[in-house]
This record gives sequence, structure tokens and C-alpha cells, in this order.
Amino acid sequence: MTEVHIAAKDLRGALRSRYFIGVAVLIPLLVTSLFFFAFGGRVKEIGKGPAMAPIRTVAVNADTGSMQLGRLVLSALSGPHLRGVVYCVEVIDTTQARLALARRQADVAVVIPPGFSTAVTDSAGRAEVMLLADPVKTIGPAIVQAVLQRLLDAFSGSKMLLNTYSSAAGKRGLSRAESSRIGDRSAPSPTQALRGPVPASAQLSSDQRIIAHLMQQYQAAAQSGVEALSVRSPAAGEDLSAMFRKMMSGIFAGLMVFFAFYTGAYTALSLVREHEDGTLARLFTMPVGRARILGGKMLSVVATVAVQAALLIVASTFLFGLRWGQAASSLLALAGTVAATSGFGVMLASFIKTTRQGGPVLGGGLSVAGMLGGLFTQAVPSMPAAFNRVALCLPQGWVMRGWNIAISGRPAADLLVTFLVMFAWGAVCFAVGAAVFRRRFA
Repeated sequence: MTEVHIAAKDLRGALRSRYFIGVAVLIPLLVTSLFFFAFGGRVKEIGKGPAMAPIRTVAVNADTGSMQLGRLVLSALSGPHLRGVVYCVEVIDTTQARLALARRQADVAVVIPPGFSTAVTDSAGRAEVMLLADPVKTIGPAIVQAVLQRLLDAFSGSKMLLNTYSSAAGKRGLSRAESSRIGDRSAPSPTQALRGPVPASAQLSSDQRIIAHLMQQYQAAAQSGVEALSVRSPAAGEDLSAMFRKMMSGIFAGLMVFFAFYTGAYTALSLVREHEDGTLARLFTMPVGRARILGGKMLSVVATVAVQAALLIVASTFLFGLRWGQAASSLLALAGTVAATSGFGVMLASFIKTTRQGGPVLGGGLSVAGMLGGLFTQAVPSMPAAFNRVALCLPQGWVMRGWNIAISGRPAADLLVTFLVMFAWGAVCFAVGAAVFRRRFA
């Protein structure tokens, strides 16, 4: 039990050390606190994000065609799929629309010109839908423009369909009787579908019924994948608290992993300090093998890193409400972290000859490794693929990958390969460091 006694003694000394309390525990928590204040304060004050105010829209429908396609545009702007995003009110003319914008009673005005339906159904026709906006507004007009663009693209597709139909009908010489039979089988016009039966005075001719039927079929096919596009107010109903915690968990994990590597190397450097102070030589006079004494010293590295990581996880959970994923995944990531950081720290400290070399080697080497390993870029989305590949050439990258998997809530089975790689890194580095230390103090 000599190794355990030595490790327990060194661990007690580390827990009483101002360095361990300040650098290994308090600094990561203080840096995280700064992030919290920078991003809006305490987590308890972050709830569900307020929905963006509906975009006040006034619309002028000057379309007088029998197809009444302008009515379709207005119905789309005031439809249920845009509820809560666009609040559309119809006005009489363009003058009222401009007046509403001038009085700031509206954010956007949409003007559908006369002959809009004719322009859509006529191959040579052309009409322009006018969009007027308050120059101060930016997001609202862009949203309405995107919705209108989608509708007009669909009408353009309808126009190409009708041109194809007209060309094919002209070549085949479609008779009036055939046109009447097709028109009888056709579905109600778009206006009838939206507003009920069409009055007898507004009945369409057989050719117009065919066109209405074809357009309705095209619109139904074009909108069959409407679920792929969800239009909603930014941040409406989203749990910003959960999103914030997840982001902060990634940032804190990067800090925790960096300081865990630093603590592992600094604790292993105690062998060099004790060698210079002469305390290590006195330990070697004990009636036990030097290998067991060195084993106890290296076991203290593992214990110190494990205590540090556990303290940081518990403190961040209670102080900041961070979530570390499923328990099994978190424990697996923690075990891999302890193995990789302890092994890497022992190996790095084994190549340091004096304590004067310790500061530059640990500070510079671990900082560069941390940057290349992706520990400081957790809040940066969509990092280049080349950077991610470089990160996986270092143990820091694999440890961070393990925590990202755990934080995302994935099961422990998804973390198993990453854990094995972390453990392999730790075992190899530990073996190299132990061999160097034993050769030096043989």
C-alpha cells in the first residue's frame, strides 16, 4: 500500500495548496462567470426568448382578372403558416398604403398591380408586384420579400406550365368539346377553394376552367413539400436557457480540459522539485523499491486530476446550471480525461530537467497544444475540417471530442471508441514518462 499512501499524502498537500485552489479550480470558474455576465447574466434570468413582433403589412389588391390570383397572394400572407410572423391588412389603394408607412402604422406595403392574373396566365403578359418598406426596418421587409419571392416563383412555374399546355393544345388541335369535358372534371378555381362557391356571374369559361385546374394541380404539387420549410418568428418559444447552458457547457469543458492537462503536468513536475530540494533522495532511502515510490508519485497525478475535474463538474452544475449529458457518458468522458491528462502530464514533465524550465515548457507547450486541440474554439461554429483533423492528432482533441459527445446527450455507446482512444493516449504517454523518470532516478 506504499503507492497509495504516497498518493494520498501528495493529494492532501495539493488540496491545501493555494495553487491548486486558485489555478486549478477558481480560475476556470471565474472565467466561466465572466462569460455568463458577458452573455446576459445568470442562467436563472434567461428564460424563453420573446417572440419578434409581427410584421405589420398592408396590402393593395388591384388585380381585376377573373382568376383573382392576387387574392391568393393576400391569402398566403395572412395564412395560418405565417401567423405570428406577418399581420396583413388589406387597404383600398396605394395612397393609403403609403400613408400607413409614413405614419409608421405599417412596416411593409405590398401592391399587387392590375392585370396580375392575366400576366400569369398570358405567355406574353408581365406584371410587377411592388414592395414598399419603412427604410428603418430591415428584418421584416426581408421576411415578407422572401415569402413573396417564393409565391411568385410558383406563379412563374405555373406560367411555364400553361405555356406548355397552350403549345401542346395548339399542336393537337384540341376541340371545344374536349375542352369542355376537361373543364367539367376540373376542381374548383383557387378563389372558389378559398372563399366558397363562385357566383354565377363570375363563372369561368371552359378554357379558363382548364387553366384553373392545371394551376391548382401545379400549386398542390409545388406545396407538397411545404413541411420542409418552417416559417416562424426568430426566437419565438425557443428555450434560450437550454441553448445557453449547452453553449456554456462546451466553453467550460474546454477550460476544464486545458487546466486538467496543466494540473497533470504541474503535479508530475513535483518529482523534479523534490529532486532539487533533496526530499526525493530521502524518500529513496526508505526500505521500499524506487519503482514503488515513483509509482505512488505518478498515482498522485491521477488522483489530483480526478479530484480537480470532479470538483469543476460539480461546481459548474450547481453554480451555473450546466448540463453534462447522460450520467454514463459523463463518467466515461471523465475517466478518459483523467487517463489522457495524467499520462500526457507525466510524459511532458519527464523531459523537464529543472524547475526553471517548467514554466516556459508547461505554459508554452500546453497553450499551443490546447489551441491546436480545439480547447479554445468551442464557441466558434463550423470550424474548418482541416483544423478538426489537426485536433485529432493530439490527446486534447480527443478529450474535447469525448466531452462534446457527452454534452450533446448521446449514449455511452457512442463514446466508447473515443474513450478507448483517450485511454490509449494516456497509457502510451504514461509509459513513456514513467520510463524516462525511472531511468533518470535509477
